[in-house]
Amino acid sequence: MSNPNPLEADLSSELAHAVERVYAAFASYPSPRHLHGSPYKDLESIFRGVSSGPLRELSGENLGAYAGSAIWTVGDVDDYRHFLPRVLELAIQGEPSMGFDANVIAAKLERTSWRDWPLEEQQAVEVLFQAAWRKAMTMHPDEGNAVPWLEGIVLAGMDVAAALAAWRDSPYPEAMLHCADLITGNIKTLDKGHVIFSEQVTTWLLSDSLAWHLFTVAVEAPLRPDDREKLAWASETIENNLNFPGN
Repeated sequence: MSNPNPLEADLSSELAHAVERVYAAFASYPSPRHLHGSPYKDLESIFRGVSSGPLRELSGENLGAYAGSAIWTVGDVDDYRHFLPRVLELAIQGEPSMGFDANVIAAKLERTSWRDWPLEEQQAVEVLFQAAWRKAMTMHPDEGNAVPWLEGIVLAGMDVAAALAAWRDSPYPEAMLHCADLITGNIKTLDKGHVIFSEQVTTWLLSDSLAWHLFTVAVEAPLRPDDREKLAWASETIENNLNFPGN
């Protein structure tokens, strides 16, 4: 049996503590006795789902219809604060419904003016987003997409510089695979000089240092041939963009 990776264990522990911190920060918000919202929504069915068990035991199926519509068309801010810890926990677990996408959660936070919430709540949410981002980068993109966590950090006005530093310094070659996917998936945007997520993110994506790092990982890391090719192509894409007239 192989020995567990101490760093990966630390990241898992960090994320588990972040989840507990969110539950503690939002523990004072009671479960709603009813849900109000759009007349075009089946509010009774949604309420049955979210009230079908204790918060920590609600499944993605129980919570999915609510999580997708929350804030936009169902429930109020305090309802969302009650369910937010479980929504975030399921997001970390990779629940596929739209309401559990990190970038969608962040957009809902912005809609609620979450920066007016008590500092303890704000800090708990940001710590979780940053921890989830660092942990997601350890996984191969075939196992899950880390990038929505970064997009969420940007959308919700969190510390983008810290997120990029974690990306740059990650010892996991998988982190650069997520980077390559982001670059190659947005090549037309980059070629037209448009911003991806934020100027901070775009500036980093189009840096010589990142191009060299991607190439180094492609050559040195123990990766599949197709992953090596992906990293090399992303590195070349950055170089070509930097050398494009007007850049």
